[in-house]
Amino acid sequence: MKKSLIAGVAAATAALTACGDASPWVYLPEKSVISNNNEVGVSKDWVLNVSVVDSTSHTLAIGKGAAGDAYVERDGVLVGGALLNLSESVSELDGTPWTITGMKASCFKRDGSPIESFVAPTELTAMEGQPFNYVDASLASAVFNCPQLTYWPEWGFAIYVKALTLKVPNVTEIGVSGLYKFSSDVSDWDLSGVETVGKEAFCWAQPAGTLRLPRVKNLGERVFADARLTRLELGNLQNSLDRVEDNMLKSLYTKELVLGGSKRGFFVGTNAFTSINLERVWMTGSVPTFTGAGLVFGTVNHAEKSIVFYIPNTEAWATVRARVTELTDDEKAIFASAHPDWTVPFGVVEADVFKTANAQYIGLLTAEDTPVWNLSVGCRSLRQYGDSVSVTTGGVSVASGKLPMGTLVTVTAQPKDELTEVSWEGKLPDGTTPTGLKVSFTLDQPVSLMARFNHAWEYDAAASVIEDGFWTVNVSADANGNLTVTGLADTSKSLRGELNLSGAVYDKGQKGNASARRFIKAVADKSFSNSLITSFYAPTHGFKTWGMQVFNPGRALENVVFECSDLEGTFGIWANEFTAAPLSHAVFKMPCVTKMGSSLDNGDNNFNAATFEATDLSDWDLSGMVQIANGSLRSGGGSGPSGCLALPNVQKIGDSAFENWRRISSAALGTNGRLVSLGAMLFKNNTYALRKLDFGTSSTFSVSNNTFLANETTPLPLEEVWFSGEAPSRGTLDNILALRTVGDDGAKPVKIYAPMMKESWKAVCKPFTGDERTAARKIRKQTGRRVVGVYETQGGRRVAWLMQNPNFEYTTGVLFIIR
Repeated sequence: MKKSLIAGVAAATAALTACGDASPWVYLPEKSVISNNNEVGVSKDWVLNVSVVDSTSHTLAIGKGAAGDAYVERDGVLVGGALLNLSESVSELDGTPWTITGMKASCFKRDGSPIESFVAPTELTAMEGQPFNYVDASLASAVFNCPQLTYWPEWGFAIYVKALTLKVPNVTEIGVSGLYKFSSDVSDWDLSGVETVGKEAFCWAQPAGTLRLPRVKNLGERVFADARLTRLELGNLQNSLDRVEDNMLKSLYTKELVLGGSKRGFFVGTNAFTSINLERVWMTGSVPTFTGAGLVFGTVNHAEKSIVFYIPNTEAWATVRARVTELTDDEKAIFASAHPDWTVPFGVVEADVFKTANAQYIGLLTAEDTPVWNLSVGCRSLRQYGDSVSVTTGGVSVASGKLPMGTLVTVTAQPKDELTEVSWEGKLPDGTTPTGLKVSFTLDQPVSLMARFNHAWEYDAAASVIEDGFWTVNVSADANGNLTVTGLADTSKSLRGELNLSGAVYDKGQKGNASARRFIKAVADKSFSNSLITSFYAPTHGFKTWGMQVFNPGRALENVVFECSDLEGTFGIWANEFTAAPLSHAVFKMPCVTKMGSSLDNGDNNFNAATFEATDLSDWDLSGMVQIANGSLRSGGGSGPSGCLALPNVQKIGDSAFENWRRISSAALGTNGRLVSLGAMLFKNNTYALRKLDFGTSSTFSVSNNTFLANETTPLPLEEVWFSGEAPSRGTLDNILALRTVGDDGAKPVKIYAPMMKESWKAVCKPFTGDERTAARKIRKQTGRRVVGVYETQGGRRVAWLMQNPNFEYTTGVLFIIR
């Protein structure tokens, strides 16, 4: 780097020293660097290259270009000190604040780095692969207190870190070898959101103490080699653990395991928990299924009755309990004397029950060992009408909150008015939505229910209003007696609370008389402008028209539900319809609505303040949607809705339409064959969740080379792309796979499922090399799916497996017909 740049940086930052409220870091846009060559901050004498992530939101990433190099040199020496603290604030010389949200791949990959202690940016949302990876280097400490980070990349640390602190509660996946080298106690780490841990994630690390992964679902091979962990807790918060691969844990130290097996199935590989000193195992969830014939718990050196397995006293474990040889009272007394602080087992099971070297003890979980599940029951209109909701267990009233697993719960809705209809939002443990006033269920997973009281309305024709005992709403009637809502009438009390227009409307004094029923057909422009309505339910039957800027700006709205089978046309024409609404829960069942935004470029920021965090896409029906404008459904904050997006008839989708939808796992776009075009960065910032795309019979659609990028340098984490029609052009396939990387061993990141007997797919199918053929056989053995060949991009990258779509017939060989 030229001396003039260093001198310029020093001169510019010197001006900040005299400024009392200056930021520790100054950003110089014209030089694309940040520097703390001033006396404001804790760490000093650093100059770092940065890249702009988003100029509108003033966000930066550490590093530049594809290589991501963050270092600046002066006379061949890296400009920096022993402490690099990126958690301090950043601003331009004029005071304009900036935020560091990204770290580019290999940004600190330089031999001779001066860093000894590192503190990550607090607002970090994306960290690309191998940020620290260089020869003969180590860090005394590294701190990541990053609540917005959602993915820990492969080879996140390929250098030794003596003390590593991770407070990353929203990271859901740790990539292959993601935490490769460190040595520190991990008892106070927060990895509470981690669901997947990649192969060898901690392989050469030496984590000590207790490691908690309370929501983990999948653990790869050789995750912990030579770990110094004394206790390992896996999936026990919500019994989420699905699979543990072979040789997952190898330890001289681990004495205690807590395993919360998922009711979907809990599969455990050979030598999964190899610990020489293993003493106790608590199994809070389902019975494990062992995928191999070898040892699973402990080692061949474990003597008889040297391990205690504690299990739930539930029906699911009855078969295991039936195989127990019960202990005598004398044997129990001897055990209690030897282990006064342990729960006394009730029997012994043979070695094959838990795949141990010898027969071992078995006991029952205590109440303290049993997981608790969160039960949330509520109603958004309580205190408006006198309705109530009660929760009881064993006939005793309890409050919402954490209850022991297996608790029998009864939830009862109690409307004050007998004409009030009750429905429910949320799912029971069996995946269904409750019906009726009372529902009972066993709490074996978290449950969140919302009682919805749909109150009847009375229409006062003389006053041109409808009333439900709380609200007074202005309306007009057409010649057929159908109503149009025009605004709120009672401003003394009607500016806050839940407005539910889905209840039946009757003529005044005629409640319950079907022949006197009216229907709301429309809500007019600006009906609820600047109101403080917190929750809104749209009319249902006969409702056809939604006005313009109805909620402009609607700053209090947290919940909206549109279950409108008759609503037609375009929804959200104006960008400021819900711009200021901090929506957490939204339901859009609008199968006849065809557009979000009147044109592709007319729709930005419809939901600019929305989080959608309590929104489940399984409640949506946008099956008639044809066009979605730029940014029309972007979440302005939070992590967006959960579930799977289904748009079977969509033709055109604009840029960043689903920006910040970080949690959705799959998207089905134009599966009925109508897809025409997809805009740029469709699922912007979905860096860890979106694994599957399904295009159905669509094949002649266009995408750009950044349509399926999470940001400028990061592809979506796609693993599967499905087709049931003809093959798209190679240009389209190439763009779907843009920036996907092939491993050094030739590993393919994506599987393309298609009807491979079609000639158009045969034309893009390349035969295997020798190594690929071996890998293909392994995939078929693991998945039961046929691997037909390899897709090679026009640039020569063999980046995807071509798989037979199992919904179509596939034949091989020669057919002989004998007559």
